[in-house]
Amino acid sequence: MAFLFGSRIEKGSTRVQDQLAASTVVAEEGCRGAGVKSFGASNTNRSATTRPTKKTFRLSLRMAVYNSGFGSLMMFLGFGSIAAVMWYGGREVIAGG
Repeated sequence: MAFLFGSRIEKGSTRVQDQLAASTVVAEEGCRGAGVKSFGASNTNRSATTRPTKKTFRLSLRMAVYNSGFGSLMMFLGFGSIAAVMWYGGREVIAGG
């Protein structure tokens, strides 16, 4: 399970970092040229900056779901295995084994 989740988390984390870098470049270019751009171009610049930011947010949200799912699954399997051992041991003690 850790291998399955680990590979997805690693790939997703790399995609989030790449997308964050791309949206940072777009924001930096927008800030650098903000003083010389006309007022009418502000909507175009805003949509050009918003699109990569929304994509970064969606990828980050997906990574949060994977990370929380992985942690929950590992805790469930850990506590479930303890419960299974206690149940089996208890049955053996009651049976006199």
